[in-house]
Amino acid sequence: MDIIAQLAKELGPALAKEAASKYGIGLKHDATGTPIASGYSHGPGGNFSYPGVAPDVFHTAVGNRGILGQLPTTPSVFTNPTFQVLTGVQDVTGNEKDTVCENAPQAGLIKSCMLTSVFGRYERATLEIELNRLGQRNDRADPMDLTLVGSPIHQSGIFASGPQNPEVPGDLLTNELSRKFWELAVAIHRQISVQLWTGNPVNNSGGGGYKELTGFQLLVNTGHLDAETGTACPSIDSDLKDFNYGRIDVAPNGDNLVEALSYLLHTRIDLAERTGVMPVRWVFVMRSELFWELTA
Repeated sequence: MDIIAQLAKELGPALAKEAASKYGIGLKHDATGTPIASGYSHGPGGNFSYPGVAPDVFHTAVGNRGILGQLPTTPSVFTNPTFQVLTGVQDVTGNEKDTVCENAPQAGLIKSCMLTSVFGRYERATLEIELNRLGQRNDRADPMDLTLVGSPIHQSGIFASGPQNPEVPGDLLTNELSRKFWELAVAIHRQISVQLWTGNPVNNSGGGGYKELTGFQLLVNTGHLDAETGTACPSIDSDLKDFNYGRIDVAPNGDNLVEALSYLLHTRIDLAERTGVMPVRWVFVMRSELFWELTA
């Protein structure tokens, strides 16, 4: 091979890539070849293609109730986040001085505990769709002015999107791609709403394709250990009250729970003031049915 041919062989792929970049062309990825035959909004078999229907579309899909929408979203580039907690200061050592020249008692050392809370890895995929199927309509009567009223992921938090209803894209019922990505958001929202509470890294898959975050059942618990040394950190343990699934409609369980909640509020305020972290926003989390029964 002469030098010109060798040079062309080396530069050819790079030049082709540069020429294609202005058109947004990247590496080719073949789909599975099994696109869905149903599940479209408009066109043949579309479930929103019937002519003459009212433009407002109501729904009976009831979303999850949780605190996902209450939590702030903070991105991170760290794959193994750790957190240091100052857990106290040791007592002084030594005796009080007898004479002026003796050594005074020495101040104690700061104590600390290192915690970690791992990220999860959750994935959901959209179904494969035919490219030429996008945008198809049966005829001019195929309604393209449909709007969803409400949203089953109203408490969506990070899954909110769209210019109108923050949880629903404005073109959800007219754009097949918007529909597929919104269906994806619903699937992830349902999963994360549960994983916030039950996530446990022991359920991770062996190959790393699925990982669970550290859920509230692990974080709000007792028996916390230093992430590096394994030393117990009792001052970090949560203050747990166990009512042993007692029925609140059976006396005196309801009164005891209300009293415990009252003490909980006052002790949290006192603790926040004594640790210098005021002001604090507290959230009392319970099922709606429990709140109704307590306030009946």
